[in-house]
Amino acid sequence: GKAYRVFSATQPIDLTAVRLLTPTPVTQSRFTQPVEFGRELCFVVRTVEETRGATVEGPPSEVFCTTAVDRYPPPAPTNLRAIQEGSTITLTWTPSDAPDLGGYVVLRGDKDGVNLQPLNREPVREPAFKDETARSGAMYTYSVYAVDTAPTPNISQQSDRQLVAVR
Repeated sequence: GKAYRVFSATQPIDLTAVRLLTPTPVTQSRFTQPVEFGRELCFVVRTVEETRGATVEGPPSEVFCTTAVDRYPPPAPTNLRAIQEGSTITLTWTPSDAPDLGGYVVLRGDKDGVNLQPLNREPVREPAFKDETARSGAMYTYSVYAVDTAPTPNISQQSDRQLVAVR
């Protein structure tokens, strides 16, 4: 019967540098490999036929290369809380559980929650933020989202919102 051997390869192909990934030939025309985001992986396949005790390998296929891109956002932060200390609003939340968490962006908008804008230029690493620019007598809506460390960061859904009337 027909089977396949899968090799890791380089582009352009150098048959002396290929590395066998399937020591036992696979009989399905499907092969899986752990994902490595941002790293190009190249593969070559050869058919293997066993006839009357003899094993014959076919020529290598063309090199197939792919680079996996992380398009998976982290989970949204939860349990957003706002505590007022004078005119400073301290926000805390339950952290996002993501192994590639890059940090959090805090949003603030008007009392209707329209046009929320980031308060921090760079993501904060801790699940807390102090808004020291709040004005006494104003009402603000706050929310937070998480970002990961992908080259083009993925953005979570927003957390729940908190409406604060600053005293």
